[in-house]
Amino acid sequence: MNEPSNFFILYVCVFLLVSVAYLFVRFFMRRSQWKREDLSGRNLPGIFRLSWRVLGCFTESVGRLLCELFPTHRRKLERALLGANVRMTPEHVLTAEVLFCATGAIVGMLLCMCVTLSGVFIASAGLLFGFIGFVWPSM
Repeated sequence: MNEPSNFFILYVCVFLLVSVAYLFVRFFMRRSQWKREDLSGRNLPGIFRLSWRVLGCFTESVGRLLCELFPTHRRKLERALLGANVRMTPEHVLTAEVLFCATGAIVGMLLCMCVTLSGVFIASAGLLFGFIGFVWPSM
């Protein structure tokens, strides 16, 4: 039988899911307007060119915070970007590491769920694809 307490837990979970998503968008996506930029002069790699607008939304909040937390990694990225002649800030790369890690973990887990429902395999796929997503932007 369906107990009323089960529905209450479901309602609370849905409310939290919607409210956390709203708060995330409200506080971390501070850019109110999309600026049309010409990316040809920046010499960007393909994955950054595809995700430039999404990275721009989160760079102001997440990228700056990560640069303050990891100053040595920021300096290393600055030197690498200067050597590669890529006109991009380290904040963009650090933001890409976080976003691609989360996206890779979610995609890896969803792909593994299509094959099996074993928790060990799903967690392993999430960790593997998350690690690949984390390492890829700084290569």
